[in-house]
Amino acid sequence: MADLIWPPDSDGTDLSFDGVAKSHLRLEHNDGIVLFFSSLPALQRKLNVLQPSCGRNLLCINVRRKTKGMVFGPLSLVRPVLTLYGVTLSSWTPTEYTYAGVTLNSTTYNLFAHHCSSKAQKACDD
Repeated sequence: MADLIWPPDSDGTDLSFDGVAKSHLRLEHNDGIVLFFSSLPALQRKLNVLQPSCGRNLLCINVRRKTKGMVFGPLSLVRPVLTLYGVTLSSWTPTEYTYAGVTLNSTTYNLFAHHCSSKAQKACDD
């Protein structure tokens, strides 16, 4: 996916790390990818960019079975509506999801806190 170029967001929703704006944070492992964005409209715009790039590279996203969504911050009773390939993403993970052995938690300030504490506990038990 070397040809995938994420355009910067014009609405100021890019993530910032040490003052450097990033249009996304992407974690890739084997055949999976995790995308982090600071707003749902920004995520939808990036999904709209991801879809044709996958097609050009003969990749397919399993929208119905393997694609998950997680909201960080205050949770709304109304689930966000995002689409990919014309399919509404309906699998929302309430608070925790493990990807490539890393547990992400949406209800704590540090989304890796649970993962780090469980790894530390396991190291102490061994």
